[in-house]
Amino acid sequence: MNHFPAIVGIFFILLTIILAFVFNHATPLQTHIILATLALGGGGFGGELAGFINVHLTLGNKLAITAGGAAAIFVLLYFFVPAGA
Repeated sequence: MNHFPAIVGIFFILLTIILAFVFNHATPLQTHIILATLALGGGGFGGELAGFINVHLTLGNKLAITAGGAAAIFVLLYFFVPAGA
């Protein structure tokens, strides 16, 4: 079970794809849940990648996020909403 994070990550990514096709016109809550599931899957899968990634994100004047590794992938996928979502 050395690759458990990758397996969980792939499961969440596949779940995200299924949810995206099940909800043709998703409500804002459903869209938020789909994006959060994608971010969890990407972060889990990113835990298997070698190396390190840093993210420094500032949202407005009062919120700053710094993350590294798999958490950085989660932050990237969670806070950068794709076009049309």
